[in-house]
Amino acid sequence: MTLKKPTERRSRSPRQAARADENNLSPELLALANLVGEFIQYWGFKHVHGRIWTLLFLSSKPMNAGELVSSLKISKALVSLTLKDLLQYQVILPAGKSLRGTELFEANPRTLAVIANILKQRETVLLSRVKEACEHLQAKPESTSTLSQSRIQQLDQMISSAQIFLTTLIALKEHADEDWNSLIAPPSET
Repeated sequence: MTLKKPTERRSRSPRQAARADENNLSPELLALANLVGEFIQYWGFKHVHGRIWTLLFLSSKPMNAGELVSSLKISKALVSLTLKDLLQYQVILPAGKSLRGTELFEANPRTLAVIANILKQRETVLLSRVKEACEHLQAKPESTSTLSQSRIQQLDQMISSAQIFLTTLIALKEHADEDWNSLIAPPSET
């Protein structure tokens, strides 16, 4: 049996050390990212969506996938899939390429546009399916004989009202040039 000689550890360059320090997140930032993840999960996204979005939103510069992997200690595949989802909903945006040629990402700062886009892509589709199912139920009198007809009509009206509300909410974004943050910010003191 031969003994292996212990390998010497190479010292890190200042650049590598700085990059490693950037990727070690504070416990407070990790706690916040996890809580945002829980909140986002409540709204039908995945926990990781909220964690990545938080990191990108709070970062002073765009980040690449490798930095997200290293910072959040999650797999490259999970980061890749999550970035694809977040890009689809325009929650994050491409931010060019790094000097090394890696794709960079940043959070979309237009909060109202993000919310309106998600509502348009997800909730309007879901409400349309609910409306269609309700109309299909109403078209089959034999399947509603034991149901309250007035309640069926009431449900149909609620769905229609929800669709109008959702359409109006989305239209607010399309007609407002201001970012959501400026709409909810307290008035400045003069």
